[in-house]
Amino acid sequence: MANDGARRYCMRAAGSIVMPVETYSGTWVLSSEHDRIVSSLAEAGRKMQAERDQFQRLYNAASAELCQIGEALGVPEDDQCTPEILERIAVLGAERDALRAEVEALRADADLFRRLRSVPDDLLGVPGVPCVAVPEGPNSGRFVSGADLDAALEASR
Repeated sequence: MANDGARRYCMRAAGSIVMPVETYSGTWVLSSEHDRIVSSLAEAGRKMQAERDQFQRLYNAASAELCQIGEALGVPEDDQCTPEILERIAVLGAERDALRAEVEALRADADLFRRLRSVPDDLLGVPGVPCVAVPEGPNSGRFVSGADLDAALEASR
């Protein structure tokens, strides 16, 4: 079986004679598998290089964004990567996220108001149709939508 394996040799000097010395790594590789293994390793190397290039592009983009944020905050370029600046950026990011959540909640409220406001007059008071009732006395009131709803809300301020 040893004859079917690919052996590696290196040249070593033994005194004044240079001779090939077998460098056995503990695993024999079949000669017939050599090209497949080399090809596989080369492909893995290409993939690793592509991943490295991608990480480099992401790093460069993140660095550029960090510089833009630092400039927007009025921070000198040499001070843009200090822990204080990074902390401030994290705080601003948290504030931005909170504002985004608030905007989404306000959008939902605005959508609900638009639906209540756009109920046609002929459907006001129909069972199962959501609408707004404005009381005019202890046992009386009227359903409103559109401009009347806007006026009722303004009057209640």
